[in-house]
Amino acid sequence: MFAAPLALAACNSEPSAPTGQVVATVNGQEITATELEAELDGATAPTPEAQKNLQRYALENIINRTILAQAAEAEGLDKGPEFAVLEQKARQAALVQLLQRKIGGTLPQPSDDEIDNFITENPSLFSNRRTYVVDQIIVPQTSQRVLEALEPVKTMAEAQAVLNRMNVPGNKTVGVIDSLTIPPQAAQQIGALPPNEVFIIPSAQGIRINQVRTSQVDPITGDQARQVAGEMLSRQRSQSAMQNSLTEKIKAGRENVQYNDAFAPPKTPEGGAAPAGQPAAVPAE
Repeated sequence: MFAAPLALAACNSEPSAPTGQVVATVNGQEITATELEAELDGATAPTPEAQKNLQRYALENIINRTILAQAAEAEGLDKGPEFAVLEQKARQAALVQLLQRKIGGTLPQPSDDEIDNFITENPSLFSNRRTYVVDQIIVPQTSQRVLEALEPVKTMAEAQAVLNRMNVPGNKTVGVIDSLTIPPQAAQQIGALPPNEVFIIPSAQGIRINQVRTSQVDPITGDQARQVAGEMLSRQRSQSAMQNSLTEKIKAGRENVQYNDAFAPPKTPEGGAAPAGQPAAVPAE
């Protein structure tokens, strides 16, 4: 007699707020603190309040993604073969990323001598570090043909003439280049250029044609230099180790690859299979 009304009251009550390791729910689907940490991916802020805002922003990203994923599931988009292919691709990418992290996490930290030698061997990054104010032409889309045509140019006027002749759009702007943020070899090459000679830097959005307007020496010394050098050495060591390890694993794994004849690599003159292309460079995390 009393059980039914109690059960009905429980069904009509509001769901309780998430607690503990559950930071939010979306239609009953839990989002955990572990997922939030993974979304942050190590990102930190300088103050506790800023860190809290960073966490809130990351959580909202997860919530929005979960809502949209649930909407896709409601339309049955998780049932078709296309989803299975995309899911497998995402799973493989996640496993490769974890493998890279495992390889990088086993490496020793640079020694004091290694850090001191790195600082001494790269004065363009430390004692002679320079910041450059540069005139730039940003070319959002390019090709090998355009790069070859730009190779002999020495001035911005010549570079602009090449772009005009080939009907390649470019946007003029002014930028700043810090020798500390580019590869050491590139920093040395820029520092050795004759006055007003242009140089080209590839970017994710095409290329940037640069000409130095002004520059100034802004050295890094002492503990700051040692910290920066240690981080750069660790990053270089990690990338090199990951590339070598992944290349070895791919080489060993290719012994077990069997091709459909229609998709097999071309044969070499000796009758064997042509060597496969080099593994892709290790992406930056």
